[in-house]
Amino acid sequence: MNASLHDLLINLAAAGIAFAAGASRRRISFGLRTRALRAFWRPVVNGGFWVAVGSFMEDEYYRRERAGFAGLGDIEAYVKLKSQLHRVGIRDFDLGPGHQVSNEQRKQNLILIGGPHSNPMTALILQSLSTTLRFGAADGPGGKDTTIYDSLLNASTDCRVGPDERLQSDQGLIIRCTNPFAAEKTVLILAGSWGYGTTAAADLIESGDFLKHPVVRSKSPFEAVFSCQIVEGAVGEITLGAVRRIRQ
Repeated sequence: MNASLHDLLINLAAAGIAFAAGASRRRISFGLRTRALRAFWRPVVNGGFWVAVGSFMEDEYYRRERAGFAGLGDIEAYVKLKSQLHRVGIRDFDLGPGHQVSNEQRKQNLILIGGPHSNPMTALILQSLSTTLRFGAADGPGGKDTTIYDSLLNASTDCRVGPDERLQSDQGLIIRCTNPFAAEKTVLILAGSWGYGTTAAADLIESGDFLKHPVVRSKSPFEAVFSCQIVEGAVGEITLGAVRRIRQ
């Protein structure tokens, strides 16, 4: 065997070992991410759950369409959540608009997509919680107000709007809490000030920073605030802010 062939075989063997090692690391990394995601979803989905999305009930077109119209951000969030649930083995679940959740359905585990201005169930659950983060001004909830007020810091944050009146950033809340209508059930809320924020919430809950946070991993009820950049009409970088336990 000449030296050139010998070197070639050594290089091929090294490349094969490196590829196998890389593939193994990727499998381990995927397994760890899936395990963390499965642990997050377990208390929300065990025993069945109901997904409720927001709809624009007050829009003039609502009178012509019984189901109302869900915002694009809420739809994108739902699609992302569906993909996550599929990865952890959940494929069948019930879905409906927030204003049509029955008394029996509200006693299940709930996943609420959309803020209090578009999803009545989100508004109803938030009214029952003692949180330090909320939509609205310092002197009280502002209805359709997209401000987020932090009572612990006595500070408010707003979305950033560019000169063309288009959003440059959005924000939102993720809340996991005990269902006030059924103490053994769980509610998960994904709510942006605008639709981009709701989409970003769905992205955030499968991120390592979020899943590894000690409060999230503790299984305790919590509230979390985040912000996201908007780049060319799509959600860009997402920044996780305060994550705090909720006393219930």
